Amino acid sequence: MRRLTPQALEGEIDRLIEVMPGDFPELQRDKMVSCIRRTLGTRGFVSLYLPDLSAGILADIASIVGDPLGNPPLTTFRDRTTRDALQLLADPIWQRSPPELALLAAGKGAAGRGGLISASRIAVYEALSPAMRRYLAGLEACHDAALPLAQTCETPEQLRWLATLRERNPPRRSALAALQAESGTMALGVSPAFTRAIHGVPGEEGRAVLDYLKALFEEPDVQRRIEWEDGLVVIWKPSATLLYPFGDDDISFPVSYAALKRKGAPD
Repeated sequence: MRRLTPQALEGEIDRLIEVMPGDFPELQRDKMVSCIRRTLGTRGFVSLYLPDLSAGILADIASIVGDPLGNPPLTTFRDRTTRDALQLLADPIWQRSPPELALLAAGKGAAGRGGLISASRIAVYEALSPAMRRYLAGLEACHDAALPLAQTCETPEQLRWLATLRERNPPRRSALAALQAESGTMALGVSPAFTRAIHGVPGEEGRAVLDYLKALFEEPDVQRRIEWEDGLVVIWKPSATLLYPFGDDDISFPVSYAALKRKGAPD
């Protein structure tokens, strides 16, 4: 674990940065905020460890990065359906207007076998060959909100929620090659969870290309796995990074995410 410095914020991204209570004024300095935003623009996320994490401190961090978190209690997700709901809301490929920056935080009781996987859409695009980049130029991906959720909704209440979800979120399309305005880099417009097909590329060719693109998100070079522990705070840039909560179905892990207010699937 590293202490809070500008060098740490722009250095290795696999190791947490420890923010002690006395460090918080330093975190709010313009230089630190600029470092955070630079790292988010090129790598997609910054992970912090705050041993004294509270809802008030979380709200202060939210104000630094521009996430309208307010001061809600941390929410506990106990089953796959609610984790998939979080994935739906956190996935920038699906959201029509994703936030520029957002937060995911683990509160008391989060230590255990839960956590999250971060996958860089920029790194996935950079892994493509020049020929594949030319192939994808101008093409669109088709996304379906129900794709990862249909198999997990079984009770009448869950099925009604899924029907409402489909009504609120009809299938949509987005560019396969998306320019990141802030960094000037390209990112792959595919979601392993929600992308159903490539528009205009039918049959076996379309399925083969999509399977290949989704498989790239499993490569170690584009993935980072972070275990839950009390005090974990992840700041991420949805346009550059996909986040996937993970954990056993019988293990609960508290998280807080702005887009989850007033939304969520039934238990």
